[in-house]
Amino acid sequence: MSLPEFNIIGSSNGLLCLINTLFPESIYLYNPFTRDHLEIPNNFESRDQVVVYGFGFHPVTNDYKVIKITYYTASFYHHMAGLFRGFRQNFGRQLSEVQLYSLRSNVWTNKGVVPYRLEKWSSPGVLVSGRLHWVSRWGNYYDGRLQRVIVSFDLADDSFNVIKHPGSNPGPVGRWASCHLADLNGCLTATVPCGHGAFSVWIMKEYGVNESWVNEYNIGVYYPVSMISGEFERFHIWRNMFGKKLVRVLCVLKSGELLLEYRGCGLVSYNLENGTFKEMVYPGMPRITRWVEECESDDESAKKQSGLKFVILDLSAVSAIDTNGVSFFKDLRMALDKRNLELVLVNPLGEVIEKLQRADDSKELARPDCLFLTVSEAVVFLVSTIKKQSSNCV
Repeated sequence: MSLPEFNIIGSSNGLLCLINTLFPESIYLYNPFTRDHLEIPNNFESRDQVVVYGFGFHPVTNDYKVIKITYYTASFYHHMAGLFRGFRQNFGRQLSEVQLYSLRSNVWTNKGVVPYRLEKWSSPGVLVSGRLHWVSRWGNYYDGRLQRVIVSFDLADDSFNVIKHPGSNPGPVGRWASCHLADLNGCLTATVPCGHGAFSVWIMKEYGVNESWVNEYNIGVYYPVSMISGEFERFHIWRNMFGKKLVRVLCVLKSGELLLEYRGCGLVSYNLENGTFKEMVYPGMPRITRWVEECESDDESAKKQSGLKFVILDLSAVSAIDTNGVSFFKDLRMALDKRNLELVLVNPLGEVIEKLQRADDSKELARPDCLFLTVSEAVVFLVSTIKKQSSNCV
């Protein structure tokens, strides 16, 4: 089993739950020590649905479970509202369907619907106190106010609950804030952005008690030098990056330092006593993306020999886009054009496509021939296109 082809849904007792990045209906349980693996029975979902996962073990039931929470996108409801009465009304109810896999029974069970929509970027859920946790989308879940909340799922009795998020603001800032969850020393932890890359770390000292949230740490702005290329600095792509996991808190090291993850691959330790950052680089660590490495190369012959032709950007987690997001796309388009690379978008919402097309005078962003529903469809089509182009050149 080749791990680069998989994303990790979660881990528990050393057992990994993996999902195939090209064929997301394929989920596996994998033991990295024995290299044994089990393919979970297929459970297909609609292409128009947002899917959020979780994985964990509970000692009371002595069972490993995989949970899949799905809901339809706004663009799907808006499209179907013109065909069938009631779709727009159902969209306002914010319902999600829940399906649960049990390793003990080796079957999926439909658990009905819940009145929450979870952020795609909060998947997989964070396991604390025998419960999985996700961040909700903006909605009316708690105290009758529009805000974000933390949704928990108890692996023992399969029940849902709502926890107040310490950094959820009812205003526009709270709506667009990309907060995330973590497990620090067995405590539920939430990070809240403070602007320009800085963030605060809140820890729930007594699980389930909203009043026990404590602002434990405040982390300043930091950009790993090894991850910023000349192209990124020139076009300000780093600062405009709206990926929901720009910075994540992973754990507390034995030294007492916080381990942070930048943009999905850069590891940085943060000293809580003196407020200093230290990049952690090990032999064999992958670069953030292949095209950044090529952009940094001054060898024109090397650039010409590169086999990279497309950059696929999965927008499943992007629920909306503002002016900074539009600027990011324009800057990225310029950087890719210089390298003769084609930008391909996967699963963008209708509102995102419309905003990009309105803001793009050249009509190069969000072209219909560069839009796909899934990464696997994009890969299959692009590989076929490359093969046709190669055969025509022969």
